[in-house]
Amino acid sequence: MSKFGRVFVLWVNSIKTLFTAPKIWIPILVMGGIHLTLLACLYFFPRPPLRMVFAPIIRRFFGETYLHYPYNFVVLPYLAKILRQSLVIFIDIYFIAVLAKLTSQSLRDRALSLKSAFKDALFKIFPLLAYSLLLVLILYVVQKVPPYVFKTIYKSPMIADKQMAVYKSINQGMFYALKFVGVVIQVFFVYTIPALVVGEYSLLHSVDRSFRIAARNFFSTLFLVLIPTAVVFGIEQYVKTPKPLIENYYPEVIFHILLVNILLYVMLSYLTIAPVTEVYLENSK
Repeated sequence: MSKFGRVFVLWVNSIKTLFTAPKIWIPILVMGGIHLTLLACLYFFPRPPLRMVFAPIIRRFFGETYLHYPYNFVVLPYLAKILRQSLVIFIDIYFIAVLAKLTSQSLRDRALSLKSAFKDALFKIFPLLAYSLLLVLILYVVQKVPPYVFKTIYKSPMIADKQMAVYKSINQGMFYALKFVGVVIQVFFVYTIPALVVGEYSLLHSVDRSFRIAARNFFSTLFLVLIPTAVVFGIEQYVKTPKPLIENYYPEVIFHILLVNILLYVMLSYLTIAPVTEVYLENSK
């Protein structure tokens, strides 16, 4: 079986689990509900009572104009991205761990216990947060330092203006190349979560096991991480420059795109951790 074929089978198994073990929907719905609630807060931030909280921030970093319709939708993607990244680090990591535990229970033909899954994930909350922060720090360094160094060199007086086109092309290529490098890094860390909550190993041992399993299942794991990441990233890039979308369609289209992005992100989070947990169990026998 091809590597992509293997990924397809894993996804099919994960989708079947949603119907054979419906309790697994609960952490998915709770995680999605948190994201949707906070997106709704961003949507209504120009109106009282949320205006009292958001107005000073928006006025300080963007200007008074963006507190009013339709310009509030121009800053909405930026605010939503910051919010989603914060949730991924501190909140989503917990629910993804719960999903890993529930998936393992289902794959082992055990009765799903929400209490056990939430409790076990909570017991590992500090290693989970440490893992999340460590991964974010590594990705930040890898994706931010090289462009900064490159920009510093190219912005020197020795670089002629006519080379600016070359600079922009290289910079754009570097942006996408480093995004892919970030995906590869995630491939080697992705089995840490099931190792923590399913295998009940320490953080260091879990990272070590993750590297070993990823090395043995590199290409299938790459597909599992790359495809969901590419979907969410593509939508974020599409809405990154909201003004043309607002001018060509209607202001609220920004909110609707972000809404779809949340729904996809939550489901794709499950369709990443569930297959990863299955692969983890296969390599732990």
